[in-house]
Amino acid sequence: MSKRLKFFLGHFTISLIIALVVLYLIFYVWYPKPLDLALGVGNLTFMLLAIDLVIGPLFGWLVYKTGKKSLKFDLAVVILLQMSALAYGFYTIAKGRPTWIVYDTAVFHIVRQSDIQSSHLHLAKGEYQKPSWLGPKIVALQDLNNVTSKHPTPELIIEMEHPMYYADLIGAKTNFQNMAYPLDALKRFNDEGKIKPILNKYPEANSWIGLVGLQQDMVVLLNKEKAEVIKIVDLRPWN
Repeated sequence: MSKRLKFFLGHFTISLIIALVVLYLIFYVWYPKPLDLALGVGNLTFMLLAIDLVIGPLFGWLVYKTGKKSLKFDLAVVILLQMSALAYGFYTIAKGRPTWIVYDTAVFHIVRQSDIQSSHLHLAKGEYQKPSWLGPKIVALQDLNNVTSKHPTPELIIEMEHPMYYADLIGAKTNFQNMAYPLDALKRFNDEGKIKPILNKYPEANSWIGLVGLQQDMVVLLNKEKAEVIKIVDLRPWN
């Protein structure tokens, strides 16, 4: 096996390991399904993997020539550019990760890390001051009485971005019971063949509320008696 091929295979193997770690973090920790679809992170992830698995190793293969005086420098530049592009894309995805799923009486909203307003963060309860790196947490707004429609005012969106307004979801139990839709209402906007397998997986769900996403809206399955979120699923809550 030539040194060039050995380097290429080694470079590709390391890049593949990094790609697998990145995929796990994105799709299983930070953007658990179907939040990846709701936020449209797939395209950016594809670009990230293309840089890591294709462009980096390919450029390494192209510049590698045995006996070349500048070989070490050229390979260092390729790897540095690859890692810089990967780090920038990874940072962008990390900043855009959903940290809170906020219930505002009528619907749930996704608050990303980049959305959080830090100006009054010290006024938030301790558990809401530092968003988790292990996936989004579900909370409710403290004041739920002024929400009358599915699409909140800009002022309410600003409140959602301030963790000082967050409270435990159990406090929204009455609103769950009043605002949640029966499962049969899902048939209005979804094919019954898609609904049934999902509901069979979550028999404890008995109602639902919509989730507003950047790219695609989703459905939050609930047990309204317990004020408990069962699962966010890839169904349509409205047209």
